[in-house]
Amino acid sequence: MRKIIIFLSVWLPLALSAQISTFPYLENFEGTPNATTNLPNGWSESGLSSDGIWSTGNSTSASSAYLTFPSHTNFAYTNDDVCNCDKSADLLITPVFDLSALSAAQVSFDYFNDNGGFSPELTSIAYSIDSGLTFIPFDTLPMVTAWTTKTYDISTLTGAGFDKVVFAIRFDDKGSWAYGLGVDNVAITTPPSCTDPIANNATAITGNSATLSWVETGTATQWQVEYGTAGHTLGTGIKTIVNTDTFKLITGLSASSTYDWYVRAICGPGASDTSAWTTKKSFTTPCGAIMAPFTESFNTTTIPNCWTQSATSGGPWTFGGPGFSWNTSGCPGSSPLDHTGNSGKYAAMDFSVPDAGVILTMPQVDVSALTAPYLQFYFTMCGVGYTPLNQLNVEAFDGTNWNLVSMIQQGTTGWEEFTFTLTSYIFNTNQVQIRFRAEPGGGSVFYGDMAIDD
Repeated sequence: MRKIIIFLSVWLPLALSAQISTFPYLENFEGTPNATTNLPNGWSESGLSSDGIWSTGNSTSASSAYLTFPSHTNFAYTNDDVCNCDKSADLLITPVFDLSALSAAQVSFDYFNDNGGFSPELTSIAYSIDSGLTFIPFDTLPMVTAWTTKTYDISTLTGAGFDKVVFAIRFDDKGSWAYGLGVDNVAITTPPSCTDPIANNATAITGNSATLSWVETGTATQWQVEYGTAGHTLGTGIKTIVNTDTFKLITGLSASSTYDWYVRAICGPGASDTSAWTTKKSFTTPCGAIMAPFTESFNTTTIPNCWTQSATSGGPWTFGGPGFSWNTSGCPGSSPLDHTGNSGKYAAMDFSVPDAGVILTMPQVDVSALTAPYLQFYFTMCGVGYTPLNQLNVEAFDGTNWNLVSMIQQGTTGWEEFTFTLTSYIFNTNQVQIRFRAEPGGGSVFYGDMAIDD
């Protein structure tokens, strides 16, 4: 929730309708709109555009060629993509509210104003205490890619003398087109006694743990955290109570997995003294070490789980093969069958374009179950018709740096086996990690396509 910050600016003066003094108040734009304004009765509009300014409808009627509103119930909208007219001052204006009998209040609404990556439009909100004769802006709304709820504490506008309060949301297309704004569920309610915390991003994420933290916006000293695998339904996850601290270390997670989490404040006994859950936050744990013995046969058309790749230039490694044609100068004229024998699946590097430092890195492997760990793989590369040959550099990680195990710079007549002892490349007691770095030899590199398997 945000408190209003006052700075004076005169918007267009309006003459508005009768006061509303019964709360809570909600306008969801589901009723039959006024035939003249196409807005709910009591609402008004102001602006310079020639298309009727604001309208009421759904995502279908509000959308156009260059602006798409996400699926939603009925809402108020303005869209300059259709009229391509002056929408620099489109005001959506609420009825007049008599807040004099209240001691605290908040205003909230849902909005959507994504412009698809074009130059930014401007959306702002203002209030008036003189029935809309003058407006005082108090916030500018950020661009959002989904319907988003904004809530403001307006308690400073309650009590004696505040019987002519009006709110206005202004859309300014900044003189361009393909923009628009949707507004829904405008509400004036009593602020909850227990305010919602603000969830931060997860930190200190490992393969089996993460630290969740949040910002308390009220006076709560107890919170409930819920987490679970991505996509789980709120209420079905793992729940835990946290006292005093605004963070929680969660353990027992699975490596290479995505989790969703939520937090809410507990201000006292009973549901009325518990805040709403925060919106979903997500994080992904990194890959853990794979237990040896371990074999990767590249049996899919995407990079295997927990493998990574990068390149100084060119690349990348492709998977599943065949995906390109081999050099035909003295070598096979088509992509080879895989070594495993399961319909041509392997990892391949096509040197048809300038390439350098094209790296394929396997995950860490736990070799604690092996007495003499070694690396074994099969390699094929045409070595005819060009010189010097392209290189496959096999490298091992020592916990800090990558070290060369061997450089393979030879042509093959088919799949050839290579093995390397890894005893001297173990780090952190029982960990081994290998990468394959393809480099051009300096000759006609497009002759030297290479592949590895198993």
